[in-house]
Amino acid sequence: MRLQSFRFKIVHIPGKINIADPLSRLPQFQHCSTYDQIGEQSVLVIAERAKPVALRLEEIVKESLADTTLCAVKEALRTGRWSESVKKYAAFKDELYCCNEVLLRGERLVIPVSLQKRVLMLAHIGHPGIERSKQRLRSKVWWPSMDGDVEKAVRSCLECQIVGKAAPPEPMAIRELPQKPWEHLNMDMLGPLPSGDSLLVIVDEYSRFRIVEILRHTTSSDIIDKLHPLFMRLGIPTILTTDNARNFTSKEMEDFCDKFGVRMRQTTPYWPQANGEVERQNRSILKILQIAELNKSDWRKDLEEFNYVYALTPHPATGYSPAEILFGRKFRDWIPHMSQIVSATDEAVRDRDAIYKHAAKTHADAARGAKTSYLQTGDRVLMKNLHPANKLSAPFLPDPAIVLQKQGNSVMVETPAGRTYRRNSSHLKKVHEKEDTNSDNEAEWTTPSEEHRQGSPIDATDRRNQLSSQSKSPVPLTESPVLRSKRTIRKPLRFEDYVLDVNSNGQ
Repeated sequence: MRLQSFRFKIVHIPGKINIADPLSRLPQFQHCSTYDQIGEQSVLVIAERAKPVALRLEEIVKESLADTTLCAVKEALRTGRWSESVKKYAAFKDELYCCNEVLLRGERLVIPVSLQKRVLMLAHIGHPGIERSKQRLRSKVWWPSMDGDVEKAVRSCLECQIVGKAAPPEPMAIRELPQKPWEHLNMDMLGPLPSGDSLLVIVDEYSRFRIVEILRHTTSSDIIDKLHPLFMRLGIPTILTTDNARNFTSKEMEDFCDKFGVRMRQTTPYWPQANGEVERQNRSILKILQIAELNKSDWRKDLEEFNYVYALTPHPATGYSPAEILFGRKFRDWIPHMSQIVSATDEAVRDRDAIYKHAAKTHADAARGAKTSYLQTGDRVLMKNLHPANKLSAPFLPDPAIVLQKQGNSVMVETPAGRTYRRNSSHLKKVHEKEDTNSDNEAEWTTPSEEHRQGSPIDATDRRNQLSSQSKSPVPLTESPVLRSKRTIRKPLRFEDYVLDVNSNGQ
């Protein structure tokens, strides 16, 4: 195939009449006005085997004749004049040639624009990844910006997006500390336990003071029966954050909060990290319950002791014990200590809390590979399948939804059926829309020479100054302007003690 750009003729001489010596094997140069027809047939055979499946060579010939760009390339190959419209082919002019109205680059077919989209579809049969699709095409066909078109085509495959991996979570948002203790409460339910009981866990956002109430039933009325005396004993909070459980979002619970002027706040569904303070407490409570089950002890008494020890122990986020911040005094411990009263100041609590949260955010973002989500209103997204039926269920739902609103990492979307959902941004994946591969991609394509200049460490201003200074000084015609810095050549250190004097005879 590489020899097809030369005009030569192959003549077979039978071995019985040809002496096998080196001189007899030398070619006889004769003028040939056309390509050898046998060689052209060989090229067509190779091209026939190289074409994609279900794409006939006749179609490529027909579309190549109708493609104005390829016709201009053929004309440029014949005349040697490369116009601006075919500049992206000029970098490969030494490899391009025409055979039987088909343009080839080496052993690969140059696909006309009208067939590029079809070739991309054929290359993605079986849904291979980007690299596999590129490898499949690189040995058969070529056109400028083919690699970029393959990447866009594979990324826009809806089936691959539905079964693909989820987007990384967004960086953690640091929640500002409330103005005072018992202003913002976090509440969650833990259970049911083997005994049939459930635990209502309440945590103060400012002091981290924890209250655990035991419930036999988890209806809204039972929760209210625990909250009402608590509010009357410790005060009425301003904000109450819960998840989206029905017993927390019922009309009865809303009426109760409205009665006391408490603003309810629900976290994003299926995202427990949004109520992380109380969720972390649930893990600690579960630990003491498991220990009680292991020791066959009374878990209620063990839980009371666990809560008391937690209340008198300094919290790592504030540096003070939860009881000291909430009640202004330290609880008496089993371990004796010197009586030294050091009251917790709001400034000290806030400083320690900010440092603690920033360190936790840095560690969590690095461990999870968090990235900022750039979802916008109107984007089509795939929703994560939060209730898969089996292992073969796709991780995302097949029908794309529309983004209605985005606030932080909480996104409101609407499905094609008209239903609205609130999801975390990590449960959504933006749909890569299919683009028209027939569009002109000249802006995305750079020739090797341009790419070399773009990669030069000298910027445009320095290059102009350097060229202008060189134009003022005499430069030999055989030298080209220096477009990048050169290495400084120094003699090795071992030669510093010697004088190198080499005469013209090399002695």
